[in-house]
Formats: sequence, C-alpha cells, structure tokens
Amino acid sequence: MRKNIVPILALCTCLIAGCGAQQKKDTDTTTYESSEEQKAEQGQSEETRTNEQTSESKKESQTEMIYDFNQFQNVVIEGIDISSLEEKQQEVLYQYARYSEAMTDADMEVLDEMITEESNFTHMSGRTQTKQEYMADIEDGSLNYITVEIQNPQVVIDGDKASVNCTTVLTANAYGARGSWPFRGTRSFEKRDGKWKVVNR
Repeated sequence: MRKNIVPILALCTCLIAGCGAQQKKDTDTTTYESSEEQKAEQGQSEETRTNEQTSESKKESQTEMIYDFNQFQNVVIEGIDISSLEEKQQEVLYQYARYSEAMTDADMEVLDEMITEESNFTHMSGRTQTKQEYMADIEDGSLNYITVEIQNPQVVIDGDKASVNCTTVLTANAYGARGSWPFRGTRSFEKRDGKWKVVNR
C-alpha cells in the first residue's frame, strides 16, 4: 500500500498545480481582456474628444467671416484679411463699406441713417458742405461716386468710438470732372442708439 501513496500524492500535487496554473491563466486572460477593454474605452474617449475638437474648430472657422462683404458691388477692400479681425472690428469695417456702397448707389435712406446731423464734408477743393448739402449733390447727380477702394484699413475701437485709417480711392464724376482720387485719411464713427454712425467734423 505504501508504494502507491507516493504516486497518488504526486498525482494530486500535479492536479492541484494544474488547477492553480489554469486559474492563473484564467486570471491572466481576464486581466488582459479587462486591459484591452480599458484601452478600447480610452481610445473611444480620445476619438470622441478629437471629433469634438475638430467639430469646434470647423464651427469657429465657419464664423470667422461674420459679415457678408461680397454683397457690395462697387466697394473693394484690399490689403487685409477680414477674417483675422475681431467681431467688432468687422462690424465697423462693414459699416464703412455699407456707407461707401450707399454713396455709389445714391441711396439717400442709408446715407441719412448713417451720417450724423452735425457732420460737415470738406472736398479736395476746400469747399465745405453740411450733411443736407452733401446729400443733395449726390441725389441730383452733381456728385456721382462710381467705385470706392478701401486699401490697407486699420480699425481701432475705443468704447463707443471707432476709426478706420486707410487709403481710399474714389472714382467719381465730381461736378463734371471724372477721375480717380486717392487720399489717406481716417473715417470716424460713433455708436449711437446701438448703431455705428459716420461722424465728420
């Protein structure tokens, strides 16, 4: 009987060891699968964040151009990437372009809306006009603006006041003389009742 004890003990030991190895293998497999699941979840989470960031970037790029400057047929803006401007700067530049387009279209309603009552206009000849006199000459064709080029504009905003410093090239038929006249200057604006107005003093 004693001769059989050792093999039986050895067999039991092997079986126990085998079970332990199998349990360790099962544990290792479970740990590996859990690790793979965590990696997959992390990968999905990172992919979600990446997609969200991409979506946000696309959204930002779509809102870079807040105002439609392409609607102006007779106004050209050169020497600046408008989309690089802040929203308020774009707003002021847009109002300048809108005002310039109204000059070329002889749009009395827009001009009256945008020009402050106390504004005065000084021509290259030195002649000075009130708002009413200036608008009357545009309306009857004595002062016929054809195109306006706004070159290298610099927009500065200080609270309810703003300015656009640029070179403006006016092509016009002014009191019988047709030509293009470039001049460097500053167009001033003031916000009144929530709207930017042209101020000439």
